[in-house]
Amino acid sequence: MLKSRSEKEEIYSLKNLYKIGYSSTSVQDRIKNAANEPTYLMAPVTVESTWLCYNMNAQKFEALVHQFFGHTCLEVDVFDKKGIRHTPREWFIVPLEQVVSLITSGEIVNIGTIRKMSLLF
Repeated sequence: MLKSRSEKEEIYSLKNLYKIGYSSTSVQDRIKNAANEPTYLMAPVTVESTWLCYNMNAQKFEALVHQFFGHTCLEVDVFDKKGIRHTPREWFIVPLEQVVSLITSGEIVNIGTIRKMSLLF
């Protein structure tokens, strides 16, 4: 989980904005060029939390988490240095403590759509 260090008001003014994603490389390697990548909102990021995944398909788990929090996905267009528009899809507006709790407890796989709405807001 990453936190943006963007200086754009529409980004830094959002409380509880986190990137939730999977990487097959180290997080530090993956984010070293964040300021130049639309995936990271063209800004540096701070690592908030990481987990190593064992005995599971991490990509499928990432898809489950994204689906679960999909209704809180940030909708923003980011333009790269060539002026090409991108719409990053891995940024969510959710309380960090709740995300960590639902993932580490495994409860995220058992909560229904209706209940998840009441948990987040």
